Amino acid sequence: MSLVLYCPGHQYTSLRLLAYFVVFRHKGFSPSDLRKAQKDGSKLNPLDLAIHFTDSILDYFKKDSPDFINYKGQSLTGPQQVEAFAQAQSIGTCCQRG
Repeated sequence: MSLVLYCPGHQYTSLRLLAYFVVFRHKGFSPSDLRKAQKDGSKLNPLDLAIHFTDSILDYFKKDSPDFINYKGQSLTGPQQVEAFAQAQSIGTCCQRG
């Protein structure tokens, strides 16, 4: 999917943000899915950190991430998450300021 935007003035940020969510939606992530991934990713288990010296954050959007179950019940693998994230982030590089 290729998306090229001309974003004049103050509309640049809002159009870029909209495009970000459009790309994620196209890849299977709703805004509520993104919020869930962020919330799940911020959960720390202090006991694990103290005993095992490991980071127990559920890291999504990495190649080795656990599958993410989206709003449709579809399982999105780590590589699919990485692809969605990369495409959503690339939106900013195709926008030209007016």
